[in-house]
This record gives sequence, structure tokens and C-alpha cells, in this order.
Amino acid sequence: MPTSLRFHPSCRHASGNHLPAMIAHIQGVQGFAVHRTYLTQSGQKAKVIPAKAMLGGCKGGSVRLAQGGNVLAVSEGIETGLSLASGILKTPATIWAALSASGIESLSLPATPSRLIIASDSDDKGAVLRAAQALAQRASGLGWDVSLLPAPAGQDWNDYLNMKGGAE
Repeated sequence: MPTSLRFHPSCRHASGNHLPAMIAHIQGVQGFAVHRTYLTQSGQKAKVIPAKAMLGGCKGGSVRLAQGGNVLAVSEGIETGLSLASGILKTPATIWAALSASGIESLSLPATPSRLIIASDSDDKGAVLRAAQALAQRASGLGWDVSLLPAPAGQDWNDYLNMKGGAE
């Protein structure tokens, strides 16, 4: 499990209830920021609104999920990033989750360009793909070798991996 992720058995939700939650440290921001995914007792995403919430300034930041190789892979969600690490990518990569479409678009990239893979979801109305294209254009202008990896229509990469039966 990445060091950026932790479990809290009774995290306060906006409703006033206390629920289990995955807590993710957001790096690359001014100050302290975390992302919370509220869970059921069995570990599924809780059916509460909001099921996910951020605390602190998140612009430009990401949850750092894996470190490896000369490739930076960026996803929107934490679950998708973990799926990239679990078999979607066939090459070692540093994997960051930007947490939202606007997070992808505003992501602060490392100063030294190398190879960038942007794994976009296809389960929304195209917002993540548009954000991925904007990041790709900006990164290319900074000297990055960029590849877009859009998920199959109507899915994100976590959906795809679950449909295939888990890690390949």
C-alpha cells in the first residue's frame, strides 16, 4: 500500500456521521491537504453525499501512489491510479492521482521533462478527457513526451480492471 494512503475507522463526514474512510495525503500543494473516500464497513465506497471530499488547497497537487521508472502516469482518481499500478501499465512508472478533471488540468509537473502518460476516464461527459488534452498540450510545450490513454467508452481504468477480473 502506498505511504500516501491511510485508513481511518471513524472519520467525520459532512452529515455529522462518522464512517470508515481512506485518507490520502495530497502532495505538491501549499500547506496541508487530504482527500477522503468514505467507505462501508466492508470496504466499498459508501453511498453518502459526498462520498469523496477534499480538505485544504488542492490546486496543482496529487496523491503520489507509486515511484518507479522514467515514466510519470497521471490519473484522475486514486482507484484508477492503483489500477494502473496493478496491471494496466506494462512498464514501471511513477503514478500520481490528480483527484479531479480540474486537478489534471492544473497539475504541477516535475521540472525535468520525461515521458508522461495521462490515463483519462471515459465514464463522464468528456470533462476528464478535455482536461487530459489540456495537460498534454501544456506538457508537450514544456518538452514532455506525452501519450494519452483513454479508458474504454463508459468506463474508467478501475472499471476495466475489475471487469477483466483483477490484476493482469
